[in-house]
Amino acid sequence: MNYNGTEHTQVSARGFRGDWSPDGTRIVFSSYPREQADIVVINVADTSDKVRLTNDGANNWAPVWSPDGQRIAFAKSGVLHVMKVDGSNPVALANGTGPAWSPDGQFIAVASQGPSGGESFQIWTIRANGTGLTRLTSISPDCGGPSYVPDGRAIVFHCPRQGTESFVWIMDADGGNQRRLDAVPWPGAAHPDWFEPPAVPARR
Repeated sequence: MNYNGTEHTQVSARGFRGDWSPDGTRIVFSSYPREQADIVVINVADTSDKVRLTNDGANNWAPVWSPDGQRIAFAKSGVLHVMKVDGSNPVALANGTGPAWSPDGQFIAVASQGPSGGESFQIWTIRANGTGLTRLTSISPDCGGPSYVPDGRAIVFHCPRQGTESFVWIMDADGGNQRRLDAVPWPGAAHPDWFEPPAVPARR
């Protein structure tokens, strides 16, 4: 749909957590054709052109395109993976879910319970080559849904307070200057993203 909520178009009956390809021609999303989720890519201009990228019986979800359009990051049963856009060469990088690429494609931010698991979910970053896993937050009880701002200098994310209520936070890309953006929690708030409306032409 358009950014103002008009012109809805259905492209799949079983899709969620979709992400546009950088060239705007395809959408990658998670689909539930059975008990486990698979990663699917669909051509927006021709929705019959649909390719399933995973079919391994695992739970594959939250796919996101790399900024150069050459790779897809996703979570497989709680582990961050990166694969080529045709589904080949999947590589496990670290524990983590809900990935977000930095605009330069060098880093991926995730919600993770740490290298060995068992910790509370916090925001971590890792280089796209699998090195440099770094914890950025230590906010009780949990944090998730990271997303880089367009210039890559900050990350927005959410932290639940109780039940389904969450606060939206922002911090520098290295974890510094953490601050809450809202004074009261939002019911159901999750996976915040940055929105820049299109420029309005100057009136003459």
